[in-house]
Order: sequence, then structure tokens, then C-alpha cells
Amino acid sequence: MKQIQFSFSLLIIVLLTFSACEKEETIDSRLYGTWIADRIKLSNCDDPANNNDLDFTGNDGYCGEQDGVPFCATADMIFREDLTFTINIYITATVAGFPVQQTETENGTWRTEGDKLITTDSNGETGTGTYTINGSDLYYNAINSTDGCFNEFWGHK
Repeated sequence: MKQIQFSFSLLIIVLLTFSACEKEETIDSRLYGTWIADRIKLSNCDDPANNNDLDFTGNDGYCGEQDGVPFCATADMIFREDLTFTINIYITATVAGFPVQQTETENGTWRTEGDKLITTDSNGETGTGTYTINGSDLYYNAINSTDGCFNEFWGHK
């Protein structure tokens, strides 16, 4: 179960990985609300083992197996008007024949500058990613300065 927790903790890091810019702050109110993850993709990572393409659109979200443990996961991001955010990853696994549920959560603050989404997580790490909103669909991407991964997120309201 620790391996599953590690993998989905990595997803939280991916969702928060950006690089900061100093510009006048603006807020895009279209971000307010809950965005349900459809897909998260990591590519061109320094360690190719970190490359991944997670499709959350199945009935149970993203399902797989890690170290012989089957699991399914869904994820969402909540952007609030008070400029705080929460990322939730909901994991359901079967361990020794029993269902286990776990939620990984990360909180922080956010703001926008043009097409940039600037976040600061609960550890004080700040970063910037490019985003677009088309109707009820959100896409954003960033390069993770820690592992070199190009991270992409697709979600919907």
C-alpha cells in the first residue's frame, strides 16, 4: 500500500510543479470550482521510469496494479474564490482480498496572470504553468524542475 501511496503522492507533486514569474496578479474566475481529472500525462522525464499516461475516464477512474495490488483512482482539483486550492486523489485498492480506501490531499494558494496559473503548495513551493479553459474543459502543462518531466493535465467540471 505504501507503493500506491508513493505513486499517487507523485501525482500531487506533478499537479503542483510549475516555475514562478513576477507580474501583476490577475484572477480568472473561470477556474473557480471542482475540476475532475480526465487524464494526467508525464513525458520526457529525466528518469524514463517516471513517464506515465493516466486515463481517468473509465467507470472506476484510472485502474492498474502495483506490486501485485490492484487499485483504481480518481482525482480532482478545487479552486476557491478565496484563492485556495485542494487536490484530492481518491484511491481504492484490494489488499489481501479486502477493499481499502485512501485519499491523498494537497492544499495551497493560487492566482492567475494571463494564461499562467501560479500555485504555492503547503510546503511553500511556488510555480507557474500554462492553462486554457474551453467551456467546461481545463488543460494545463508545466515542466517539473525536480525530475524534468513535462506534465499535462486534462479535466472537466
